[in-house]
Amino acid sequence: MALALAPSVDDPGLIARMHRGVARTLIAEGRTAEADASLAKAQELYEQLRIHTDLAHCHWMRGYVHAQDGNLERAERELRTARDMLASKRAALFTVQVEVELADVLRRRGRTAEAEALLLPLLARTPAAGPRAPRTGRTPRRARPGRARPGSGSAWPG
Repeated sequence: MALALAPSVDDPGLIARMHRGVARTLIAEGRTAEADASLAKAQELYEQLRIHTDLAHCHWMRGYVHAQDGNLERAERELRTARDMLASKRAALFTVQVEVELADVLRRRGRTAEAEALLLPLLARTPAAGPRAPRTGRTPRRARPGRARPGSGSAWPG
């Protein structure tokens, strides 16, 4: 329904956001092939607009979709792309969340040492593990409520 309005909208950024919103709904309904197609369209628009953070979120969501479908090689590729893009923007919270997803994909591919290497630095920052990593003086942006990934408690790219 939302995408039916797309031809009458002149704002490509709005159309890209519509595609991502539709993809979230399709993912929740288990319609991963359609979700991936919608995310591919959003990705194309974000690339044209050079909106890198939203483009990274599309890669993240596509990585999740591919992981759900069992296409772990594509999932890894998308998640690595998302992680690299987010890290380059210094989006620490999102980067860490993608690394957790990537570690799960690596574990499922039998590459437990790589998965562990991703997770150990994260565990070293938890209060139970002892001293925290040095603070940057910035308060991390919290994930918006209602943006939980289906089936988990982790934040979902909004």
